[in-house]
Amino acid sequence: MRVPRNPAAGIVSAARRSGECRVKRGEVRAWFSDPARTLQDQGSVRITGRDASVEPVRSDASPLREEALALAGLLLEVGAVHVRPEEPFRFRSGLLSPVYVDHRVLLSRPPARKAFIDALTDRVRRVRDALPAAAPGSHPLTVAGVATGAIPYAAWVSDRLGLPMVYVRAERKEHGRGRRVEGELAAGTPVVLLEDLLTTGGTTLEAVDALEAEGAHVLHVYVLFTYGFSQGPDRLAERGIACSALTDFSALLQALKQRGRVEEAEILRRWWEDVSRSRERDTESGQP
Repeated sequence: MRVPRNPAAGIVSAARRSGECRVKRGEVRAWFSDPARTLQDQGSVRITGRDASVEPVRSDASPLREEALALAGLLLEVGAVHVRPEEPFRFRSGLLSPVYVDHRVLLSRPPARKAFIDALTDRVRRVRDALPAAAPGSHPLTVAGVATGAIPYAAWVSDRLGLPMVYVRAERKEHGRGRRVEGELAAGTPVVLLEDLLTTGGTTLEAVDALEAEGAHVLHVYVLFTYGFSQGPDRLAERGIACSALTDFSALLQALKQRGRVEEAEILRRWWEDVSRSRERDTESGQP
């Protein structure tokens, strides 16, 4: 990650964008809370030390953590979480993982699906309501979904809120109109981008690039689940884009332990820490 010359200068703005964050010597760690609430609403932040770190001041029993834990529990209950340490999954980034969260299972489970849709709708509503009153000729907030996993969620949320929707293809079509962004999207349109999973942020940034190429202004990225690595939020923060997740790896570990799957939780915890240390060493050595 490329660190700004004055890291402290961007800390408060980053905290305001993403709700809560921890920044230590250039590391940005999103705490995936609701950015539409003010810092005062969320408890407050504490700025300490020569490295100008921002530490969240709130308990683990906060409503958002409770929600994250409940949603992680739903993922386990519907069989969306696959733990396979003996035969690791390969992510698009090339990372090998003992766990894979297949949120597409939610599509076939209406009650669990509704819980995620409700949470996304609430967050997008807050963004919409926080926007200034629309001036004549301005464009309403648009909900964008990253293909293919986030398309149905973008459709459900936009329908509930009566907002326009577009979706972003992985690649530009080679036939027809040859578009990457499908739907009507005028220059200057404010956009909330929905993504299913966040690991390193590569796919999400490609979608942001596609939307900005159309002249849109991406305000926020909402993710169903994040593996909790700082690289994804870091890369979005460098672009001035806030990122929040409904639930995350930490909540998943806690949900596993609550269900007596302690050994699996420990395997996943060690994997996560190993990958995080490896990424930190790569960053310190200047490797991408």
